[in-house]
Amino acid sequence: MIECIVNEVPFPAYETFEDRQNLPRRDFLYFDKIYKAGRHNKELWSAAVTRKKGKNDIPFGTPVFEAHLRTTIQENYFPWICQALANPKVIQDLNVGADFKTEYDYDELPEKLACNCPIISDLPLSSEYRYNTTTKAFETISIQRTPEVQITLLRLAERERLQSLIDENKVERLATLTKLRAMVDKIRPDYIKYNREQKNKFNLAVKKNFRRFLDPDDKENDDDDSGGQRQGE
Repeated sequence: MIECIVNEVPFPAYETFEDRQNLPRRDFLYFDKIYKAGRHNKELWSAAVTRKKGKNDIPFGTPVFEAHLRTTIQENYFPWICQALANPKVIQDLNVGADFKTEYDYDELPEKLACNCPIISDLPLSSEYRYNTTTKAFETISIQRTPEVQITLLRLAERERLQSLIDENKVERLATLTKLRAMVDKIRPDYIKYNREQKNKFNLAVKKNFRRFLDPDDKENDDDDSGGQRQGE
């Protein structure tokens, strides 16, 4: 998230991490950044990607773990954004919530995205990544050894699929982001002055407003969804 802000790249829409076969470059970004961070085992990750140059049967993790991680991202996508933007110690370079851009904010996606930004993605622009429907596996293809028209069509298809997924969910997501940014603008100026109780109240409000899958048995004893009062109010 910080890398996207620093490099002026829109934050990826979470739906785009789900279509693995049609969005292989985005899928690479997911595994290289999010999955690796959630796995918390650098030794096993290193063994999986380096032993026999990655051509081995060492799994990154179990299907259950991956399903859990994907669900966690989906339900906490907006709460994590809100909590990060509201805290000046986490996101320092932000004047108002509207300065933070996601892929939902664009009618047409900009050229530079997180999955093709060299500073963010470790998949070099000299290669592409695709799903081979014959071998049923992902493969890396070299631009130098592949006809330019094939590379162009591959990139165009991926961008069109990205745009389609985002457009399908844009109206609902932008409504959520409008509400989220308003909360950020209210809380951020005084957040560093908050005591533990105020921070807990804010986190409960964030969960109540933006978490996608609330536990029906989770009792919220605070009906105020404003995120807590500012000190002195």
